[in-house]
Amino acid sequence: MKRFAIRFSLAALLLPLFVACKEEPRNTEPLVDPWTRERTPVNLRLESQIGAAVISNDWRNDAEGRISVTLVTGGLDMQAVKVVALDFAYPDSEFCPTASIKVGDTVDLSSGSASFVVTAYNGETRTYSITFDTFVDAIEGTYNFVPHCCWVYGGNMASWGGTHIMSFDDKSWNFPNYNYGWEDDNVLTITCTGADPETGDTYGIINNNAGADGRYASFATANWGNLSKFYRCIPEGEGTYYRNAATGEITFKGSYVDENGDTVEIEKTCTIWEAGDHGPLAEIYADDLAHGGADAKVLSIPAGQIAFAFKIPADTPGLVIKNDTAWNDIDKFVYFPKFFFVLAAKQ
Repeated sequence: MKRFAIRFSLAALLLPLFVACKEEPRNTEPLVDPWTRERTPVNLRLESQIGAAVISNDWRNDAEGRISVTLVTGGLDMQAVKVVALDFAYPDSEFCPTASIKVGDTVDLSSGSASFVVTAYNGETRTYSITFDTFVDAIEGTYNFVPHCCWVYGGNMASWGGTHIMSFDDKSWNFPNYNYGWEDDNVLTITCTGADPETGDTYGIINNNAGADGRYASFATANWGNLSKFYRCIPEGEGTYYRNAATGEITFKGSYVDENGDTVEIEKTCTIWEAGDHGPLAEIYADDLAHGGADAKVLSIPAGQIAFAFKIPADTPGLVIKNDTAWNDIDKFVYFPKFFFVLAAKQ
């Protein structure tokens, strides 16, 4: 009797397991292959775009997506921004989605946004809105030249006091055609029109406006000849610029009209020095260190101003070392100028 009771009890315990293993029909829709409904771009690149696009989907609303890009807008027609690239994960797959735009098309971002539609293999759609941020180069903007804007650091043998930093206005009799004010009222506008998406190097256009007097300073001297080869570093009128993101060096290209009326092409490189004391300049100019330079010559840039600092390479044609003239103006301005500075205030 006891054995029968045990067998009955085991049967009662196992019966639910047999019932649970019995196959029952699924009360769900069949699973959809995700390949057939794939609608997410992996890359979008527009004309003048910097960096990669940020692409996101709204999991609460599968029919919407967002793409954010950064654009260099200077000189860009915002009503017709070209599509440079639009990529999906597996472009050769039969399940690859299609889009309402393609490479070579344009989108209208003049209102601040645009949209396009991606259609999946199974017909589902997702509308992506494109928005943008404007890329601003650090040097982009408008600069007003300030009174006494032009300075030079030059001279020989810094170790025994042969170098000086001077304003051109301080030695105006050497530059009868320079004329105070001709350069001081100039307005320089720098506009970025593009950038290298990998290096961050930027480029664009510049305009050196002659100001209210309509005149540019001449660096022709009464006795030393025309020194524009040293000091006409910012082109007259329109030109271009290129900024090396790694070094901060800015290269201006353009031209000026010399005292004979001839147009002279120039290419000059500078860096921007912020407000404050810079120096001793003998330590900044490496050639002075080779001479044991220890002069405490300092360029003091007032608050709210910057300086376009053009280093004049020691191998520039026309530079000479004449120790017997170390205390004369000609040595500083003509024989061995080392830096040329243009002071300006950014609007």
